[in-house]
Amino acid sequence: MRVAELTSLGVLVVSGTDAQTFLQGQLTADINALAPQSATSAAWCTAKGRVLASLIVLRRDDDFVLVIDRSLAAGIARRLSMYVLRSKVQVRDDSSQTALFGLDGSDLPPGPELAWTACRAGVIDWLCLGPGHWLGIATSLTCSVDTLAQTAGYETHSESQWRCGELSAGRVWIGTATQDAYTPQMLNLDLTGGVSFTKGCYPGQEIVARTHYLGKVKRRLLRARLAASAALKPELGMAVHGADPLAAAVGQLVDLARSDDGSHQVLFLAQPDVLAAALHLGAADGPRLEPQPLPFTLD
Repeated sequence: MRVAELTSLGVLVVSGTDAQTFLQGQLTADINALAPQSATSAAWCTAKGRVLASLIVLRRDDDFVLVIDRSLAAGIARRLSMYVLRSKVQVRDDSSQTALFGLDGSDLPPGPELAWTACRAGVIDWLCLGPGHWLGIATSLTCSVDTLAQTAGYETHSESQWRCGELSAGRVWIGTATQDAYTPQMLNLDLTGGVSFTKGCYPGQEIVARTHYLGKVKRRLLRARLAASAALKPELGMAVHGADPLAAAVGQLVDLARSDDGSHQVLFLAQPDVLAAALHLGAADGPRLEPQPLPFTLD
């Protein structure tokens, strides 16, 4: 197993007797369906159905942990707190008090590989996100990558390599550069359990539901690989082109991560039929993007 410290992600903790009801009315996922030590992907949206933050929500025994892009954590905590009103709910940014770890591999896993289920080992809740891919949430800052390497026998690797596993799963982490730009369906959250169409209202619910029932999701997140030999460094928002130099761009980079071998995994927004043609980054004569499969169908 290989472990990395995740410094790009932060943690919000939502607690109080009304925490479950509060989150059920704010997030896209069905929070009421979560049992203790289980989790789901989710989003918090504007009234216009645009994603302000993509989240992983873990229900612990007495509270809820929301894992979020660290650059958004403080701002989202403040904005969520504005909606508490008279509810018995506390929202706090615990990013500076929580250590996060990414774990990859198939040997010596910290617990049963049951997707979206967490097991507790010492001060860490290890959440299985898929085969051989884990997120660790530690309640003590004394726990470190070096400690895990010594006590559990884990090797270390880069956070970016762990993020490649996230992109391989089709999971995007919305940050300041991509906030308020996409609907949950554009990010495939409706295909991965991050959106419920049977729960009650939440911000943006009417627009998200209308898009679903009218079948108007034209653009989806698609996955590709950029070879290590590419001369162009990928950046968020960069255009994806077909081979026709006179045609407009067919897509846009939404998330990316660099693998330890120098290649990049990218997620880009486009109509799924573009995968049938050659794809290039930045320009029609730019470096070639190699389409990669996602672990779900784009229905």
